[in-house]
Amino acid sequence: MTDFKYSDGGSHAVVEGDKYPHGLERDPEMEGLTLYEKKALLVNRELDAHGMGKYQWYIWFLCGFGYMLDLLWAQAFGLVASPLQQELGFGGI
Repeated sequence: MTDFKYSDGGSHAVVEGDKYPHGLERDPEMEGLTLYEKKALLVNRELDAHGMGKYQWYIWFLCGFGYMLDLLWAQAFGLVASPLQQELGFGGI
């Protein structure tokens, strides 16, 4: 056993080998990954473990529908309104 020194001056006994200071085993799949990649891997594992239920699919499609409406609004009033105004001669929107 060795001592692991914290920045505040305290120490914690570390079991050498395949254990972290808190007693969990090392995950060989996470070796060599950046911190962001490790966090993404943990989130992906939890999503895979819980799966997508009826509520999650409902929210997924609801958000997708809202995103589609937002894009259609931009197409209708951002790209089409100006040529229509010039062609048909009506005032500003």
